[in-house]
Amino acid sequence: MITLNLITYKIKKELTREKIFSIVNDILLIILFTVIVNGIFIFISHKILADNFEKIQKQRDLISIANQPFNLEVTEINKRMQKIKNIQDEYTKWSDILAEINNLIPSGTKIDQMQFNSLTNTFNISGKALLRADFLILKENLEKSKLFTEITSPLSNLLRDQDVQFSLDGKLNKND
Repeated sequence: MITLNLITYKIKKELTREKIFSIVNDILLIILFTVIVNGIFIFISHKILADNFEKIQKQRDLISIANQPFNLEVTEINKRMQKIKNIQDEYTKWSDILAEINNLIPSGTKIDQMQFNSLTNTFNISGKALLRADFLILKENLEKSKLFTEITSPLSNLLRDQDVQFSLDGKLNKND
């Protein structure tokens, strides 16, 4: 079969160019249409998300307003609990300390006064011992105890052999 080409080369070239232009034009229209459709979807999605966000904001505000009395109550309870915790942290169980001191006092020794300062963790014990040896036993027992540190005694405590008026100072060891 023979094909006849009755179109001149110039017209043929122009037809080919028009055909390419038409294809490019169609592709651009398809791309434009796709971009427009995607833009519409994005715009609609944005509107829906903005509406949902506003609804959530309103619900959150309503919940906050409804729960505000409870929040204030919880805040007040937390403040009270913190005060209680602070009191408990500062608490010293004096009964244990006094029981320990009682076990450290030898017979023949009488305690007239005990002073404890929980702020500075210091103490002062004064009293009377029948013998100097009784006083020295008391001092040694306090020094060996884990409850007390830095025990000091004036030299006047050692001057008398009998009826010794004594005073002892030191620090409380609250770690034990």
